[in-house]
Amino acid sequence: MAADLAGTRAARCNFPLFVPGDRPDRLARAIAAARDCVIADLEDAVAPAARQQARDLLAGEAALLGGAAVPVFVRVNGVGTPWHEDDIALCARLPIAGVMLPKADGAAAIASLRSRLPGREILALVETAAGLADLRVWARNADRIAFGAIDYSADLGCAEEPMALLGARSEIVLASRLAGLPAPLDGVTTSVRDADRIRQDAPWLRRKVDNPPGPVRTGDRGLRAERAAAPMGREGACRGAGRGERHGRTDDRCAGRRAGARDPGACRGAMTAVADVRARRQGVGALAALTGKARQGKTALSKMLGRSSARRYRSGSRGGNSILPRPGNA
Repeated sequence: MAADLAGTRAARCNFPLFVPGDRPDRLARAIAAARDCVIADLEDAVAPAARQQARDLLAGEAALLGGAAVPVFVRVNGVGTPWHEDDIALCARLPIAGVMLPKADGAAAIASLRSRLPGREILALVETAAGLADLRVWARNADRIAFGAIDYSADLGCAEEPMALLGARSEIVLASRLAGLPAPLDGVTTSVRDADRIRQDAPWLRRKVDNPPGPVRTGDRGLRAERAAAPMGREGACRGAGRGERHGRTDDRCAGRRAGARDPGACRGAMTAVADVRARRQGVGALAALTGKARQGKTALSKMLGRSSARRYRSGSRGGNSILPRPGNA
């Protein structure tokens, strides 16, 4: 698949807006407002008890989906969940661009989707250590890779902080590049009305987009400032996925597991962090080298002192003077 991706709808989906599948009113508004892509969510954005209703509501929007000016994807429930099969059956009937598969961890599930959804594109969402472990093997089977930073953090039991997730992000960027895929989608800022947090996240991303327009403008300003302060010859990119939100924070049901985006290269902020880490490692290496030399010097000194002590002992045993000065004779 990778060789044909330059013009695909997945490749052009750089600023997706997520919409809960049980809110058709928001779906129409999102399609009208979206820059280039909408993702209707049947998974975390919808309570388990309401997922059948969400499917029914989405099925009733076939005309809206068919006439959408931007590609619409559907995030289905994961393989092995009670809702997955019904989600796929619905998607097979809808005029959509493709599906987003959560907890993706291998080629088999993607191959199954392709056989059941011919002509549809697949966004594979990496949210677990298992999914990341073999990503270089199966990445080329998808049309694009996405990173579910919150679920991945929960799987590893680590903080959802840029440096804590740097290794995973770097591997996803590298695997996408090796597979010839477009920029992987990266994690998003959940506090969509926290301008300071959005600006802090901006150096790690090229775009950060959420449903309300305020965070979009704030993120764009932060990113422009970052590019002006630290330009790169080949600009990396992270493209963020939008979210539904309540009371200034992403809805917990739909929040935890959205994806965001990045270029085939590496994010500028991530590469800066990598450079910092390498510099620290070089410093540690230099310190280790100095420590090794100091130890060698200490060992040599100990040997010299040992030989001197032996000579003094032998001289003293013969009634002679020690080769080392005695106190008061220096």
